[in-house]
Amino acid sequence: MKKKTFKAVLISSLGILLISGKTFAHTGVVDTTTTGTASYNAFTISHGCGDNTQTGTTGGNQYPVIGQAFIAPYGSGDHVIWREDGGRPVGAGLNNVPYTGTIPVSGEFNMAVDSVAGASGPFPVVREIVDTLGVVHGLVYSGGGLEPKLRAKVPFYVKPPAITDNCVTAIKVRMAVINYCDIGKNASNDTDKGAYAGAKDMFKNPIPITYATNVNNGIQSNVYADTPKYKALPGGNGKDNRADWWFYGTTSTKYIDPDMLEDVNDGQFWTTLTVNNTAANIALCTGTKHALTVEPSGTDIDTYLSGPNTWPFTKGDSNL
Repeated sequence: MKKKTFKAVLISSLGILLISGKTFAHTGVVDTTTTGTASYNAFTISHGCGDNTQTGTTGGNQYPVIGQAFIAPYGSGDHVIWREDGGRPVGAGLNNVPYTGTIPVSGEFNMAVDSVAGASGPFPVVREIVDTLGVVHGLVYSGGGLEPKLRAKVPFYVKPPAITDNCVTAIKVRMAVINYCDIGKNASNDTDKGAYAGAKDMFKNPIPITYATNVNNGIQSNVYADTPKYKALPGGNGKDNRADWWFYGTTSTKYIDPDMLEDVNDGQFWTTLTVNNTAANIALCTGTKHALTVEPSGTDIDTYLSGPNTWPFTKGDSNL
């Protein structure tokens, strides 16, 4: 989505973000977790992809989210990036000051990631993104769809490593999340050309629309007027409606489309899982208490959120 014009697959966590005096929902994580403790968690979807026929999140045509992919930070060295956390509210800008101290976990940031069995979300097909050793770095969800005004949880399981520094109050784990609203797209073919396949739910039924916008006399152009459901469009779903990237400021060489990148006005947002230290551990701190962030490097984003790994949503493996 072109977030500069509020084109977005808008996601809500339990917290709502305040940006430029307006309330917008971004890709978030349902719950926090505690050092070394496993968490059955989820992302929550609250809106679909919208074109810029109207400025904002309620006008213009809306397109269903049909899939999602994410990777979490894993490893050490050039696989992960550690930063100081300045305590700013989510959405008020990145905390990008590099952290050069001792890594507050044992050895490397080794976070277990797994899927949750069962059709407990809008996308019943889940596959793992693994490295050559079989370590799971993320998940790809597909096989379903979600009407934009409905909310849904997309489940996952994580177990972060234990925090070994008592002065680190929390580790904010940034996860690179992508939400998809079309298939077979990249920057070069994401135009008004090409077909848009009418989205279907996990039971392969066309997705009904449950609200009208202020265009075309209350009926969206991508919805049948007599039986309000999303339909296939031979002309595509418009430019920059293929996906939404919920990460920013990386050194990725594949996720560089300027129409898809967030800017300062959008809060430069990352999807973040907060891992809290325990009160007992923090009480033992004899230095300065502070929080840290950790995120996957641009190289890892390119390696694991590659075109082949995110098929069928992407086409090729460059400028995704």
